Amino acid sequence: MRTQFETATLRAADLFANGKAYQVPPYQRNYTWGKEEWEVLWEDLTLLRDEPAHYMGPLLFQESENEIDHFFIIDGQQRLATLALLALAAIHRFETWAAEAAQEGKTHLESEDRERADIFRRRFIGEKEPTALYHRSRVSLNKIDNDFFQEMLSDRYRERRPVLSRLPRSHKRLYACYEFFSQKIEQTFSASRELAAFLEEVVLQKLLFTRILVADEANAYLIFETLNARGVELAPPDLIKNYLFSLLERQGVPQADIERLLGHWDNMLRDLGPREFVRLMRAYWSARISPVVRQERLFRHIKQHVQTRQDAQGLVEDLREKAALYLALQTPTDEFWNEWPRQDSLRFYLSLLSLFRVRQYTPLVFAMYDEITAGRFERTDLARLLRYIVVITFRYNVIGKRNPNQMETVYNRIAVALHDRKLTAWNAVRRDLQSLYLPDNEFEQSFANIAFRGQRDNRLIKYILLSLEAYKQQPGAFRFENPEILAQVNDSRITLEHILPRTLPVEGWSGYSAYEHETLSGRLGNLTLLEDSLNRRVGDQPFTVKRAHYRDSQYTLSREVATREEWPPEAIQHRQAELARDALHIWRLDF
Repeated sequence: MRTQFETATLRAADLFANGKAYQVPPYQRNYTWGKEEWEVLWEDLTLLRDEPAHYMGPLLFQESENEIDHFFIIDGQQRLATLALLALAAIHRFETWAAEAAQEGKTHLESEDRERADIFRRRFIGEKEPTALYHRSRVSLNKIDNDFFQEMLSDRYRERRPVLSRLPRSHKRLYACYEFFSQKIEQTFSASRELAAFLEEVVLQKLLFTRILVADEANAYLIFETLNARGVELAPPDLIKNYLFSLLERQGVPQADIERLLGHWDNMLRDLGPREFVRLMRAYWSARISPVVRQERLFRHIKQHVQTRQDAQGLVEDLREKAALYLALQTPTDEFWNEWPRQDSLRFYLSLLSLFRVRQYTPLVFAMYDEITAGRFERTDLARLLRYIVVITFRYNVIGKRNPNQMETVYNRIAVALHDRKLTAWNAVRRDLQSLYLPDNEFEQSFANIAFRGQRDNRLIKYILLSLEAYKQQPGAFRFENPEILAQVNDSRITLEHILPRTLPVEGWSGYSAYEHETLSGRLGNLTLLEDSLNRRVGDQPFTVKRAHYRDSQYTLSREVATREEWPPEAIQHRQAELARDALHIWRLDF
């Protein structure tokens, strides 16, 4: 039984040793490096002459089950392909020197340079194939890039000099990479021996890599996630893409259909980016199966559930639709909502969820969307569901600070019940949501004690205070769904005022200990709304001066504070308890 993975530190010479071959899976990403990356590599190499080694990062390979010393490149193709092209540029420089020596009648120099070219061609490119009599690279690229790459490395491209303007973008990059290093080598090295020493003693001996060798794609995905957590930019969608489209190809899907599906996939990846795309796929599966699909298990799960051409085609087509919905959930102004009933309500609720910085609800919305599309729920049920999610989120996450994993578990359970047709009516969905609804006593207690730190929460605090303000002005006519409140959240003329200043000591505020100031200055009871013009006047002045300006405010919250004679610690606690009682009437649902 093969080990799941193993690691080793290797020199470039070890990577390009005899017999080793590296292949990019057919549907992984194209060659993407450009001048910035080439310049960094060249600078590192030129500085290495006086350094013992240079670390080039991890390379992630998957073993071939059928061939010894044959590896699939999961991550590292950019570096390996670039080194091969650098070597090709050097090989051609040796051949140019050999031709010049031949013209000058210096046969011994010609022989030496041709021998150096052959040595490094075997080291970096590979041996000649006995039938076709051309060198095949130790490195093979993906379905799009490989033919052109091999033509470059075997020199066949020289016979027909490609018209660059007609080449695909990745082919242009490959050719530009070769030209970049050709120019650098010509400018830097004037002697054959010097270039040979550079390739042998610097490139092959001083470039170090960590080779991570895995037994299968599932383990490769796990390593991807580990490396991502440590800041290495990889793209797990590459693995998923390669699996799906290789499956389609193996099972005889016409190339035209594969190209169409590839276009859908690449458009989704372009619109979302790799990280958001993985989140989309995780939400998609968490809307269908329980328990929640963890990100590190995503690839293994896809391999388990997608095994036929119908599965793979259906997944790509369905993901395309869900990608549009996913983007619209993050962007309330998206035109996606134009054709939906209660679109203003939808946009309002989604804006609040964005403000709350939560996404655990996404699988549940996916499941409800599918049921609405199938005609089993009303289109108005989506806005109804989002209202419940908003209020539950505010009570459970924003104020209650409860475990978000529990919320994700409940949403997953309801989503799967919808998908499996075990919940067939809105009242049944509402009943199951009740377990996440923080009871009034817990919500009131949490609200009465919540504090905020830093400017990151300023928009959220403004939303809370503006909602409380609207309720105080018209308790009987208060409307939760009020887009004007969100507009005011973004109005720079409406500011947050810390009644007890955020920094002490300040003249007139000596009645607070350091501990009281630390614990109370960020409490909601110490915050109020104030016009920008008034806020500039009050500054950090004593409370007796501040309250005179509070009386001039249009905000009931501030005018109420102005009725107090002083602002001791217990005033903050008392005011926040009053606000908590009002909050019970604003953020509530009927079950």
